[in-house]
Amino acid sequence: MSIRPTRPVRGPDAILCPMRPTPQANLDAGPIDYPRWSYFAALAASAVPLALAFPEPGWALLAHAALVPAALLAVGAPDTRRLAWTSYVVWVAWWLTRVSWLIPVTLGGYVALSLYLALYGPAALLATRRLYRRYGLPMTFALPMAWVSLEVVRTYIPAGGFSWFLLGHSQAPYAPDHGPGRLIQIADVFGEHGVSFLVAMTNGLIADLWLAYRAMRQATQPRIHRRMVVLAGACWLLSLSGTWLYGYYRVGETDADSDRPGFEIAVVQTNVPQDNKNSPTRESMLHDWQRLVALTREAKTRWPTTQLIVWPETMVLTGLNRDAIEHDRGTGSGRELFHKEIQSLARELNTNLLVGAHAYFDWRVIRSPDGQSYFEIPNKRYNSAFLYRPDGSQSPQRYDKVHRVPFGEYIPWVEQWPWLKRQFIRFLSPYEVDYTIQPGLALTVFAIPAANDAHGPNHPTGQEATPTSHTRIVTPICFEDAVARVTRRMVYAPDGSKRADILLNLTNDGWYTGTDQGPQHLQIAVFRCIESRVPMARSVNTGISGFIDSAGRIGPLVTVDGHRQGVEGVAGQWVRLDRRRTLFARLGHAPAIGLAAVTSVLIVGGLPWAYLRKRHTPNHQPTADR
Repeated sequence: MSIRPTRPVRGPDAILCPMRPTPQANLDAGPIDYPRWSYFAALAASAVPLALAFPEPGWALLAHAALVPAALLAVGAPDTRRLAWTSYVVWVAWWLTRVSWLIPVTLGGYVALSLYLALYGPAALLATRRLYRRYGLPMTFALPMAWVSLEVVRTYIPAGGFSWFLLGHSQAPYAPDHGPGRLIQIADVFGEHGVSFLVAMTNGLIADLWLAYRAMRQATQPRIHRRMVVLAGACWLLSLSGTWLYGYYRVGETDADSDRPGFEIAVVQTNVPQDNKNSPTRESMLHDWQRLVALTREAKTRWPTTQLIVWPETMVLTGLNRDAIEHDRGTGSGRELFHKEIQSLARELNTNLLVGAHAYFDWRVIRSPDGQSYFEIPNKRYNSAFLYRPDGSQSPQRYDKVHRVPFGEYIPWVEQWPWLKRQFIRFLSPYEVDYTIQPGLALTVFAIPAANDAHGPNHPTGQEATPTSHTRIVTPICFEDAVARVTRRMVYAPDGSKRADILLNLTNDGWYTGTDQGPQHLQIAVFRCIESRVPMARSVNTGISGFIDSAGRIGPLVTVDGHRQGVEGVAGQWVRLDRRRTLFARLGHAPAIGLAAVTSVLIVGGLPWAYLRKRHTPNHQPTADR
């Protein structure tokens, strides 16, 4: 490794290295040539506590300091290439550990997704290094700018993004006994990325304090660094205290309005193995259906005044739209009886039933894989929610899922080329037929008439109130409640007015094994309630099912013998509506996208000119900071 001649250094390099190191100076000041194992040690010191900050065990405080070792390595490491590849290795291991619940669904997809998501780790560290060393930004600002900007990219790219494990998510509750998260209330202004920025700021400030201590020890312009850290610390303190006070006010505001109208809901949690849905037998279908009906009756018995009972995603193993019912009746399959029994059940219980099922259209005949028989499959399938009224009639409206899961519900990039899509399914899919679904075209709002008593006998205050005419409900299906831009469009009209009062999430988590995915999903759903200031009820096959209020507090969950997953049961609650509208409803992710744009300009700015300058400098030699 060659060393350039000594010359004065300006900007942040003056703090870490007051002069370009000569062989002698390198013994006393400047970046240390860390051994390879120390890179892995520093990165692991960040990766492990960051993993522990998410459920389980969900030690949220660790997130406020977890990034410090990696951030210090990013600005102090002399070898940029080594920093990049070692951090990539560590983040690959991190993602392989955290999304291991995907293995039963798609082993190849699990590995490919982990390899892709791991790219954001080194990208964030290199961006932080660039902002700090090129522009002299304190780590209190450089780290959150880099980290959150890449979070924004990850929530959109590719194929709709993957918004799991954002830094701010670690601060949300995922169990009823966790209490309100006051720091996360700012999400109704800046969304989930605003919380991530605040948590990253704390990490950056700790890194700044360490760098200031090191600079003072080496007597390298301590006054300049001290002044910078004091300014950064003041900004952090103002941001943290302001966020805390805002959260305290918002939670108090939620509790103060105890007189607002509400709506009683019961959710059903089934425990149906995915094999029973993928390859059902007559016996398994009958057993699962009988248990679903029994749980529904139990819910009505325990909450007699409930106005709505919710079933999980695709619990009915046939299409419930008119075309599918007529097709089943014509083929003599008997599946149209599901529709009739749901009608009878709604009349018997005198309540609304929200049912998860498919909608089928346009059948075609194909030959079985063994070539011995033929069967029909629909050309068009939708993952849908149907509403059955207390008189047994089905609402003419249905909601078709608009945000499909990449590779699980559609195949990105090849949908427009049928031949290429067929080859993908033939060679890369575990299924022998086209399993993809169509995207919905409308964000349906189900309007359910309110009860005569808007508070009802089970309302905590026991007070009478003038009823609203209808309660407006929207139904994100599956992972749609993990995508902020989708639920925002569901709840708010383009002009910022509220078009829905309650979010009802219908999900099937029977695809996944273990107990990691459920709490993670629930924790993310908390942000949707705060961002829009609407409560949520969740009905999830295999769990976790229950309620979240408009302040992000988790209410009653389906619990059997202390377990919330892998069990069946019911939960009910009088859900209080929230009249408030939010700034996030108008702004969406615009502030976060703006931050990402500014950060991108700063990171890219100067790079082409620096390259050209190096190429045309006589006798150019590489520096120690590669």
